[in-house]
Amino acid sequence: MKKSLFRLTLSFAVIAILIVFAVSPIRFVKMKAGSWMANLPDDRQIRSLSIPGTHDSGAMYSIADVYGKCQTLSVSGQLASGVRFLDLRLRLVDDGLYVYHSFVEQKTEFQRLLHDLAMFLRENPSEFLIVSLKEEEAPIRSEKAFSKALEEMLGEYPDVVNTARTLPETVKEARGKMHILARYEDATLGVPCGRGWKNNTAFVLNDIFVQDHYELSGMDEKLSDIRLAMEAAADEKHALTLNFLSAYFASDFPPAYAGKPAQTIRAFILERIGETEGALGVMVCDFMSSDLAHAIIGRNFQ
Repeated sequence: MKKSLFRLTLSFAVIAILIVFAVSPIRFVKMKAGSWMANLPDDRQIRSLSIPGTHDSGAMYSIADVYGKCQTLSVSGQLASGVRFLDLRLRLVDDGLYVYHSFVEQKTEFQRLLHDLAMFLRENPSEFLIVSLKEEEAPIRSEKAFSKALEEMLGEYPDVVNTARTLPETVKEARGKMHILARYEDATLGVPCGRGWKNNTAFVLNDIFVQDHYELSGMDEKLSDIRLAMEAAADEKHALTLNFLSAYFASDFPPAYAGKPAQTIRAFILERIGETEGALGVMVCDFMSSDLAHAIIGRNFQ
């Protein structure tokens, strides 16, 4: 009798666990954040996805802990948390490329970072990355042009770097590759974004909707812009939607510190994710965390 009761109880427990995983895809995705795109069908349109991204992805260092820092997770940590859009700002110094945020050097060689991104894609061929590459400051003691130095490095990874001038349409086309948004002059590979990128506003460039209003007088205007971009992503009118959640208050001192608005925006996004439907596009965040990345990823499986 006791054995029968135990078996019955065990059976109910197994069924309950299966039901939880069947109706709670977000929980399942949390367990697979490092390779969450493996769960996407090949024919899924890129424009229909919700993708965690980071603003100034390599900016982990600051001046006096007030200016320069935008992330606490390393780029490797971001990838492990499910981030698939990276915003990398580079500067040419002595003919080598280094990660910068404005004039703040971030103690990272781009060559080493590029190697790590390539290894990630080789080890996780189900995934893809969209990488925005921007020339952040004028070169120092360098003879090479920025575009030449950068594209020579990218050319060392032909198996994982997509040099096409447009983004792929489907997940199948995108898998295993790094797709470049070229935010620099004289680019010969990647989606050309060096000219036409507007500052502190929303715009469309090469069928990419970008919301990048970052200088604030108040929080309401930023939240309104974020909602607008979320609606654009849900409508799936463009090949990609980049919704930059990064911002600073121009009236604060120091004005460029990103931490204060990031807290309010983070709470707003987590609430909106629970209240809205449809694709989110790329949510480009300051101070990305695993729980925020997981919430964005989960939208793909609802």
